[in-house]
Amino acid sequence: MKYVWKTLDIRYPNSENSLRSSDEISKYLDSNYNILKFDIEDFLADEYVQLQIKKFAKIRPDVDLPLMLRTLYKNLSGISVHAGGIVIVDPSENIVPLVPLVDNDIAPYASAFGESGSTKELESIGKIKFDMLGLANLRMLHDVVRSVAAGFGMPEKTIYNKIDPNEMDLEIPEVYESFREGYTEGIFQFSSDGMTKLLNDFEVESIYDLGICNALYRPGPLQNGFDELVIAAKRNPHRQGTQYSAKLYELIKDILTKTYSYPVFEEQIGLIGQRIGDFDDSQLNGFRKFLKDGKVIKISNPEAFRKKEEEFHDQFITNGLKKGLDEDEIEQLWSSLVQFSDYSFNASHALSYSLLAYQTQYFNTVYPGYWYSAVLNQTKDAAKMLPNIMRQIRQRGISIQFKMPQIRNIHDQFAFKMNGDDPSNGTVFIGFSSIKGMGEVATENLKSDAFKTAQFNNIEELLEVCKENKFRAVNKTVLLTMANIGMLEEFGSMQEVRAQILIEKDKDYRVELDQDEGKKRKKYRPMNLDEAMEKDFQDNHTDDLFFYQAQQEAIGTSFMPNPAMFLKDKVEELSNNDRFDGLHIDAGVVSDVKLKLSKRGTQYYTIRLSSISNPEPVDYFVWEKSFKVVGEDKLEALKKFDKVLIVGHENTWDERRDTTYNVDEIIIVE
Repeated sequence: MKYVWKTLDIRYPNSENSLRSSDEISKYLDSNYNILKFDIEDFLADEYVQLQIKKFAKIRPDVDLPLMLRTLYKNLSGISVHAGGIVIVDPSENIVPLVPLVDNDIAPYASAFGESGSTKELESIGKIKFDMLGLANLRMLHDVVRSVAAGFGMPEKTIYNKIDPNEMDLEIPEVYESFREGYTEGIFQFSSDGMTKLLNDFEVESIYDLGICNALYRPGPLQNGFDELVIAAKRNPHRQGTQYSAKLYELIKDILTKTYSYPVFEEQIGLIGQRIGDFDDSQLNGFRKFLKDGKVIKISNPEAFRKKEEEFHDQFITNGLKKGLDEDEIEQLWSSLVQFSDYSFNASHALSYSLLAYQTQYFNTVYPGYWYSAVLNQTKDAAKMLPNIMRQIRQRGISIQFKMPQIRNIHDQFAFKMNGDDPSNGTVFIGFSSIKGMGEVATENLKSDAFKTAQFNNIEELLEVCKENKFRAVNKTVLLTMANIGMLEEFGSMQEVRAQILIEKDKDYRVELDQDEGKKRKKYRPMNLDEAMEKDFQDNHTDDLFFYQAQQEAIGTSFMPNPAMFLKDKVEELSNNDRFDGLHIDAGVVSDVKLKLSKRGTQYYTIRLSSISNPEPVDYFVWEKSFKVVGEDKLEALKKFDKVLIVGHENTWDERRDTTYNVDEIIIVE
């Protein structure tokens, strides 16, 4: 059932006026049905389920939920080979077919096995499954180490030693300040908006704090307010442990001190089980699983539930009484452990992730220019991430500029050039492979050694070089793209370079010569520079807006001044006008307009604005009820990407999202 909600990207309706996750109905199923004797028709006929189906239909009338559930029922969601799951064994242990490993004398074979159902069998014969996960952040680390070493003229080993987990300083205040300030673009597990808010609220100041945030930022803890309990305890030390009796807290205080008196990690729950229930090591995993799955076992197999209850619950109560604790408080502790077991996360997992995050944040804090280049090189969509990184650089107030690569110095990847010895001061050159509209063959031509050694000192000589067969892919389209985004600046202004390319490559940029009436064949001369620039402007309107948007389309942002900046005074004037009191006034260049359909079936427009007041694009919304007020003809006209003034009001319907604005009025500026 959860696959349905996930696939349709909806939240499940829990009441008439609120939306909740699919956990609500799946918990109802767990509590009221025997999974082993489950009948889909009985479930769909259930009065409560019928009510939920009706609510579902109001949100997604286009989906036949009962049909979808009948179709998915008893169908495996997917079968695959988990490439990372391996067990290292001796060759003589013929558990499953063995696969030879290359260049490994200690353990020359590995046994590959299906993920589902195999782990328990392996545990029973004393073997351990290892998940080997490939992370892009490890490649980022390698990339940034190599770049820093080259930039400072040091051996790579010297830089690697700085992040050696056994030697690294894990208490650098500036690194934690970067986490708290939300400078987490590209930081493993910590880059989402929600996580950066949690880091700030939590006021992280240690690796353990990072691990706690990693464990808390999951649906269970967040939906049930567990994160708020831990944050409150951290901020108010006098409240820590007050949820327990003094005697009980004295028994478990050392287990919970680092997590501010709450059991955040699975290991803590196990240690409390040992401390109060006297469970031995062989019982701990079963104890943890019983806390987590006891409700389901009670429904599906009552007999097995009673046996486990005697082994774990009853022993926990009995041994707690022997320690002088009150039975009611032991039962209360048991209940809280059952609750926390739904939220708890593996400590070694969370802390390993946090160590990796700290290592990457170290580079972000100490070597930001090199770090941002590494992040952009490893992301799949650099054009999408680049505006976020530029915003973060502005927020930090560091002197890192971005520039387009130049024709003589093309880097396939993003590359940082430091000014002096300051890694927070310099220039990041855009990776050529991230620029849209170049074409694979042209890219290879321009990166080739033959092109790098070609001789040209002006645009005319460059155009001659590009006529050679080996560079034929560097055609008019590619050359114009490079001119439009500023890659040929050494040869003149963008308008001048465009005109020179068009004179050479486009037959329309010729002037017919006067000749005698008897001559049948027409003669032409190339336009001069002024004539070509005039024609190009008339045909393509090659003003600042043209080149601004060309850069946006090619790399996702622009390094040029916003062409609508002249409207700044107008925005201030309207903001001071009583007619617009309390409204949001903005101006900028429209970069995208889309007509969309909401989940409730209503139409709305999104207007993406390159705003003069915001360094990254801003999305404005025009809902169906406002179409007539704003004017649909005006909304369609915006697709020509005009400079506009926008008047709107703040949208506060959902506090969990960033502030958005509904549009009340649009003024198109000539």
